[in-house]
Amino acid sequence: MLDIFAAAGHHQYAKGARLYCQLMKQLQATPRFIEIFERFTVYGNHVVRYSCHDWSGTWTDICIEQTLMKAAKSEAHGGKCQETWSTPQKPHKDLTKTRMERNAEAIALVLKLFDENNSFDHDRDNKLLVSFSTGFTSKAGDAVNAERAFEVGREMQIKLNGSQ
Repeated sequence: MLDIFAAAGHHQYAKGARLYCQLMKQLQATPRFIEIFERFTVYGNHVVRYSCHDWSGTWTDICIEQTLMKAAKSEAHGGKCQETWSTPQKPHKDLTKTRMERNAEAIALVLKLFDENNSFDHDRDNKLLVSFSTGFTSKAGDAVNAERAFEVGREMQIKLNGSQ
């Protein structure tokens, strides 16, 4: 994932995620922080919850961003990030029969779209990029290197390490 962040030009996310991973490894290796590490990894307490719903967790960086944006737009500076843990009240709405039927219909539509716009057509040049939604195909001279995303990102990560 870090390599993809770097290759996509999300340098701040790549740096932040690297730092996060390094700190979490230290947390796991330090005996007095093992309980905190377990809370993060086993119990999912790595998100902030605005409400008591189990599926409503928000990543901390997004919570901070939302709070700052709210503060910038209002004089009241409302919106507090609070952590709450609760037991499940009722099944999540995505687990209801109606929602699952709608999801199955949506998946069927996507599969139909893939059948109509076959991006894996064997008659075309496989080195060209094809849009799933429109069928648009890149040209041979386009500087598209999506197939090298991991390699490019890994090279950028190595540069961040300070080694060649």
